[in-house]
Amino acid sequence: LLWSQKDYFYSSDYGFDKEQILYGNMYGVFPLSQAETVRQELVKIPGVEDASYSRFTLGMQTEVMSWSRNWGENPDDQYFFKVFPVDEHFLRTYGIKVVEGRDFNAHDRNAYIINEAMKRKYPRIAIDEPFFKGSSGKVIGVCEDLRFCSVHVDNMNEPAVFVVMNQD
Repeated sequence: LLWSQKDYFYSSDYGFDKEQILYGNMYGVFPLSQAETVRQELVKIPGVEDASYSRFTLGMQTEVMSWSRNWGENPDDQYFFKVFPVDEHFLRTYGIKVVEGRDFNAHDRNAYIINEAMKRKYPRIAIDEPFFKGSSGKVIGVCEDLRFCSVHVDNMNEPAVFVVMNQD
């Protein structure tokens, strides 16, 4: 039984190439204002193709941040989803494909990339439109679905959003 659990863990599809990712927990070690400096130093290391930072490590936790947002006048017009504060390099670093719209760029702050599950569950969310009522932030892309929690949690088809962290 233990071997089959180990095999399932290592062979499970996460939606990104976990074999090419080196994780390090720097949360609380460096202030967010220094994260970009650390990232720039990491990409100078020979063999490092890219580096990024986020509040959560994909595929590791059993729970991540959840939000709800309203899209209309009616309080029942809400959508619920998981949210991942990341830097603009995150999706590229993980090899997560943007299937519609575009990936983040260096100038994005208050831009959102939703996953395909979010688009399926809430079809009124559209690219280049405000993400929620009263927001100046827009949805700029749709990425493939991925496993964002550990294999202990079935979340492959759960609505999720990536948003660039504010470094101020």
